[in-house]
Amino acid sequence: TLIANGATFARSGAESLMVVASGSSAQVEITNSSFSNAGLACVMAYPSNAMIRMTDVTMTDCGDVGLSVQQTEIDISHIHFAGTMSRGIQLLASEGSLSYVENDDFVGSSPFIEAYGIDESMHLSNIDATSTNGPVIRIDESVGFEIHDLMLTGSPALEIIESAGLVSSIQATGLGVGTGIDVEHGKFSSSIRLIDATIENYAIGISFHEDEQGNSATALLRDASISATTAIATDRYNLRRSEE
Repeated sequence: TLIANGATFARSGAESLMVVASGSSAQVEITNSSFSNAGLACVMAYPSNAMIRMTDVTMTDCGDVGLSVQQTEIDISHIHFAGTMSRGIQLLASEGSLSYVENDDFVGSSPFIEAYGIDESMHLSNIDATSTNGPVIRIDESVGFEIHDLMLTGSPALEIIESAGLVSSIQATGLGVGTGIDVEHGKFSSSIRLIDATIENYAIGISFHEDEQGNSATALLRDASISATTAIATDRYNLRRSEE
């Protein structure tokens, strides 16, 4: 068990500042603390039975990634990212809750948040983030997830690839170019649902793309306000739009 309150974790050379080893059953609780100047990652968790709880944490200059979690349960809220890193958060088939996330102007070469293989056991909410070099959030190969209360600036603000789930209460803001929400290659058995979306200042508001008609379940778009040169672009992807 590791419990830290008001701690500073810094300067790890080429390594990560904190590592949860594969197969660990550790209980980690970090509050009111900061991580900075990592070589590989500020926090790296490998597949384990551990539980990671964090509240009021800042991660700065983390190297490759701020927080990387693989097949581990988390309960993380009020986390802030600043400085230089390739990506902010990486989630791989993990479960739990991630909420109240924010960053300074993120300039990493990868998405700020990248989630792969998440489902209904992983909840993301209240994310206020900016990215200048790619997707703010990318969801890949995920089914049944629920994500809500997003305030994103970048292009695309949200990228959803080979996935199905619910995204609600999203505000996406661009710089007059690119795409607000990019949906590619959904799932045949379940759909992507976008509810209560405000999308402003893009060339394309929402793009839906599939290689062949019928490969993906019909997407649902409800209560959407879109200000873009092209509001919705669909390419062999069935879409149902509702204002109810």
